[in-house]
Amino acid sequence: MNAAVEPVHILASTWTPPLWMTTNQMYIGKNELKKEYYQTYADYHLKNPLLILDSPIWGITTTNEPINAMMDFFKFIGLGWSPLKQDLNHNVVGWIDWNLCLNSQGGPNWVDNFVDSPVIVFPEKKEFVKQPMYYALGHFSKFLPRGSQRIKVTEKYLPRSSPV
Repeated sequence: MNAAVEPVHILASTWTPPLWMTTNQMYIGKNELKKEYYQTYADYHLKNPLLILDSPIWGITTTNEPINAMMDFFKFIGLGWSPLKQDLNHNVVGWIDWNLCLNSQGGPNWVDNFVDSPVIVFPEKKEFVKQPMYYALGHFSKFLPRGSQRIKVTEKYLPRSSPV
């Protein structure tokens, strides 16, 4: 951290609350936080010894896979939150991708759920390919720098018969 030219922002993440706070009492499958534990879970984040470091924490995530954990077939550790339709309109300030680089099979992966990534690496050829997601992430990073503020914009639709 002392060698960094720019400030280092640490993001802490709990994948799920303790099972006794959840609706299905399991780590996998559709799962939500019981309403009576909203405050307890907030306090858990503030007092969790794993989150108390010598370095300041810039942000936290409250769960893993918040949208997918709302589905019955979900097979990973997660906790569901009702999805927000327009994240940028609700003070979202970051986005986490599981993997920045994967091989051409979508791995390596500890649970064999091979997926896509912004960069595909071909180690045998000592090559890599930047995919469209790589450039999309770059676009957000360039045009929405840290500290940006959203300005509310509304559209007014003209009837199709109106001249342009």
